[in-house]
Amino acid sequence: MAVTSSFPTAVSTNLIGANNWFADDGNQNTSLYNSLKGDITLSSFSSLSIPAGSTIDGIRIDVEGAGNLPSAGQPSMKVYNGGWSSNKTFEDQFTKAGGTFSPGWGADDDLWGLSWDSTKAQDIQIQFDGSTMTSGGVFLDWVKVYVTYTAPTVETLKSLTINSLL
Repeated sequence: MAVTSSFPTAVSTNLIGANNWFADDGNQNTSLYNSLKGDITLSSFSSLSIPAGSTIDGIRIDVEGAGNLPSAGQPSMKVYNGGWSSNKTFEDQFTKAGGTFSPGWGADDDLWGLSWDSTKAQDIQIQFDGSTMTSGGVFLDWVKVYVTYTAPTVETLKSLTINSLL
């Protein structure tokens, strides 16, 4: 299995400075407290490189940031490949102390309940949903998607040289 990864390069709405999630540069989003006003959809993961015909094994979304979240009402993430997956709630390791959280959502063997091929995986969109947050806050430096895949096998033909007898 192989892994490819990419930061997003496009965001649907930018009320909180989510474009700061495009790089590991220490620039975090502006305050995201309590209920988020609308979902944030991230797309254009242009650094993903998946050979045609590959089998997609899993999708993981990692983040770096900090927050003060309650045990209930945590933000969730979902993925899109022509249809949306169901939400995955962020794990409790997201703490005020901050750090890199891997896995944040999904895993190297998690297909999010969807069917994938190399084209759909390269065109992935992810959506951050903070509408369930009842208290606390989230600050992220970056969001990155990882796609684990098995490349197709390529059969090679052995050449055969036939010398003619004269």
